[in-house]
Amino acid sequence: MDNINVRLQSPPSVTVNVGRTGGDIPVYSGSYTVIPKPEDEVVLPTANKLLSDNVTVGRVPFYEVTNQSGGKTFIIGEMNNV
Repeated sequence: MDNINVRLQSPPSVTVNVGRTGGDIPVYSGSYTVIPKPEDEVVLPTANKLLSDNVTVGRVPFYEVTNQSGGKTFIIGEMNNV
């Protein structure tokens, strides 16, 4: 976590120190890409870890099928028993 310290004096001056605290921060080594699941949440164990890239959340899978009434049904998530 970065800390920003600001001190104002007369005449005004600003000092900004940016750095890490708490010693070494472990680097996250897991996946940086996740696809949402309708039946369960997906948690990437990134708390208190240094990330080297952006986390990408993919689109929620969905399907469009024709129903018996001649309309369309959208299925969000996995397509099971259709």
